[in-house]
Amino acid sequence: PGAGEFVYATEPVMRVEGAKTTPENVHAETDRADFLVSLDRLEALAPAVESVSLVVSWFGNDLRAGACEIRPGVETSAKSTTPQAWRVNGVDRASAHLVSTDAEDRPVYGGTPSDAAVVQTIRELKARGYRVTFYPFLLMDVPESNSLPNPYSDNATILGQPAYPWRGRITCSPAAGYADAVDKTATAAAQVSAFFGKATPADFAISGESVSYTGPSGDWGWRRMILHYAHLCAIAGGVDGFLIGSELRGLTTIRDSASSYPAVAQLQSLAADVRTILGPSTKISYAADWSEYFGHQPADGSGDVFFHLDPLWADAEIDFVGIDNYMPISDWRDGFEHLDAQAGWPAIYDRAYLQSNVEGGEGFDWFYASQADRDAQNRTPITDGDYGEDWIWRFKDLRSWWRESHHDRPAGMRLGIATQGAELLGWNPIGSGVTLAAGSGSHRGFTAPALIASGGATWHGATPGFFSFAGGERVAISAYVSAGSSGKAMLDFAASGAGDTGVVVNLATGAIESWFEGPNPMVSKALVDLGGVWRIDMVVDVTVAASNYQLRLGPRSATAGEDVLAFGIEAIIEGKSSTAWVPESKPIRFTEFGCPAVDRGTNQPNVFVDPKSSESALPYFSRGWRDDPIQRAYLEATALYWADPANNPVSSVYGVPMVEVAECAAWTWDARPHPFFPALTDVWSDGANWQLGHWLTGRLGAVSLAALVRHLCLRAGLAEERIDVSGLWG
Repeated sequence: PGAGEFVYATEPVMRVEGAKTTPENVHAETDRADFLVSLDRLEALAPAVESVSLVVSWFGNDLRAGACEIRPGVETSAKSTTPQAWRVNGVDRASAHLVSTDAEDRPVYGGTPSDAAVVQTIRELKARGYRVTFYPFLLMDVPESNSLPNPYSDNATILGQPAYPWRGRITCSPAAGYADAVDKTATAAAQVSAFFGKATPADFAISGESVSYTGPSGDWGWRRMILHYAHLCAIAGGVDGFLIGSELRGLTTIRDSASSYPAVAQLQSLAADVRTILGPSTKISYAADWSEYFGHQPADGSGDVFFHLDPLWADAEIDFVGIDNYMPISDWRDGFEHLDAQAGWPAIYDRAYLQSNVEGGEGFDWFYASQADRDAQNRTPITDGDYGEDWIWRFKDLRSWWRESHHDRPAGMRLGIATQGAELLGWNPIGSGVTLAAGSGSHRGFTAPALIASGGATWHGATPGFFSFAGGERVAISAYVSAGSSGKAMLDFAASGAGDTGVVVNLATGAIESWFEGPNPMVSKALVDLGGVWRIDMVVDVTVAASNYQLRLGPRSATAGEDVLAFGIEAIIEGKSSTAWVPESKPIRFTEFGCPAVDRGTNQPNVFVDPKSSESALPYFSRGWRDDPIQRAYLEATALYWADPANNPVSSVYGVPMVEVAECAAWTWDARPHPFFPALTDVWSDGANWQLGHWLTGRLGAVSLAALVRHLCLRAGLAEERIDVSGLWG
């Protein structure tokens, strides 16, 4: 997985120590590079594979975005090798980052693959007919017992960052939610800018088959790494796909104002620069974490919902939506009393059970609000009471996210052209004698309601202002009210020369009493009980263009002084108040999907066991033993589910299915051939992690027990209809 100084070389590389030579990358077959042996075995065991992602790592040294340097690394600072000498980005071994060591003085990571080896690998893969996606990867070399300020602490005063953390933890310092946090400030933008650096496509020199950085010294930003590899891929003859980053969740959710995300803008700029190097034929994207791709919903009580990556997904230089997909597809426990067993599912390995959770179960139908709820299986349904857009809270609802327009919700209010909250007392009275007085209570982002009192006519009310609408626009209007001294309310959409379109509701009975329309027809209307607050909905097709439209709200009363408690109005112009995302406009690729080979891995496929890392964990309710069949069951369930046309709709925009299954990448096949990896722990220090890890090497190609029994029964002459292996797992 992307680390090892010569792991990708296609020729034997030898370490020279005086008269002694030792192979760097020859451990399986005499005089043959490990990578070629590994590829041969991949072709033999999985001949249908057509596309691969080539992972190449640099190293970050700090979780504080503004202090993190991203550099190529080596396992030792002094080593002589032939015929290749290690060199990356023009940096030689002595100048590279030296990877940290463990208690036995072994490097905790392999070094960055040498540039020459990467070029060889790309060419070898393409010569064998594979489509190649280049995947730059960031490993965090933050050793145990470090004294770095922890951004996840008040004022960032606690010293010592978590050991060998996930790159998704990189953030501003202090991080959002902690004292003196810089989120939503210019300081946050400056820290993000420092992380990316200032490298440009022109800051690199090409000499033969090598790329060197020629920009300002000391710039070890993300742009330097990404642009370097764009140039290197071009030298190698080009690649089919190129990722500009992955799982930088802590960065992409940093804001420099209430609704501006500077890292997203940086990624857009980076995509444009990569395009100038690789040209139009390479598919470019970003690999978002499965918890990141769909939006930013900070758990800070603000109610904010932002589709923060939409500017990137909608960008002309981005060709697909990349998702590292490690979503849970089971909730299995000990015994037979837990909910999924009680529902009749026979075992965690059952394909129908696992597939029922691809677009169902946790993250779709329900969620656990706390660890205590998870322990007790107290499942909270996922609903969106105000707007009926349940899908925005469902990280598994790819279909709805992909095919729907997206509307941001600052402070929980669906963004529109006439959102009105805190300044309701400043609305314009409509009608002589209409008054507005401060009310009490709040609803979502509406924190300063007002009592709108009639001046003595049924049409009296108040409006947030005057608005322009063009002919052909469809406007969805929602007003939030509670009964005051008047038990009725009226919502009206009106302009001079355009007549009135509106609805009258009875807040005591919860009924729509009447409605009326002028030249602008009403498409739909509804009254929704939100529990103490009512939402009046009305959708209108505008046929008369005008710049003086009013959104009028008030009591339906001819008695002066009778009032209604108004919280606010929102109006949405279909197709205009949404984000830049165009429904069904781009395909989705799972830039990673996989499952650890550990008991109940499908309960939490994103976790892994690595004792050196602060991220090391077993899946929920795992008993901690190796389980190859659950990994196989996950891969089959996921791949076959999305390969089924019934689950994978065809885009009305680009004419192919939503998920590009042929380009989805299962994590992970190792360039170090099995069984030498993981057996040679004196060569590779991560060998012990293979037992419970995501590796497919040493596992892919094994036949399932069900398939074996079925095959033996057929060979014995048993009729197909008499064979039932549905209850066999393993």
